[in-house]
Amino acid sequence: MAEEHLQSDDDLEAILKIAVREGAGTTADLRDRLQMAADELGLSPEQLAAAEEKYKKEKSTFRLKERRSELREQDWEQFNKKRKSDFFSHFTTYLTVNAFLFAMDWITGGGIDWAYFPLMGWGIGVAIHMFSVINSESSETQKEFEKFHRKQMRKRKEEAEEEYWKE
Repeated sequence: MAEEHLQSDDDLEAILKIAVREGAGTTADLRDRLQMAADELGLSPEQLAAAEEKYKKEKSTFRLKERRSELREQDWEQFNKKRKSDFFSHFTTYLTVNAFLFAMDWITGGGIDWAYFPLMGWGIGVAIHMFSVINSESSETQKEFEKFHRKQMRKRKEEAEEEYWKE
């Protein structure tokens, strides 16, 4: 004997969802079908309206959470891109200045006497900067990101308010 596929309310709901999806028509058709289903289940118009309102709020909350999550991911990507850009700018400056210092040391003394001191000292700072960029899991990086994210959210809110008042 074949196993019965109707074992719970979830099974009924899944089958009905498929049937509704397959027979979907216009919004008016869907509203009529919703009303007919509610009538068949013995639900009052007030119960149906309350359920529909609750569904709208839940759907809106879900979309809001989804949007916040998307914005957070975008901000994380932008935050990391900026951190890497800042590091490469720092590294480029380090190389350029130290090349100049080595050239000056060579030209003025005929050899390398003192230029390696700034190279080593500044190099430690560059190495620390590099490790901070690589280690994005640190609590300090997370704090920096939260600050960046709040700033981005305020900026978006201000832009939205400006758009609202333009209309």
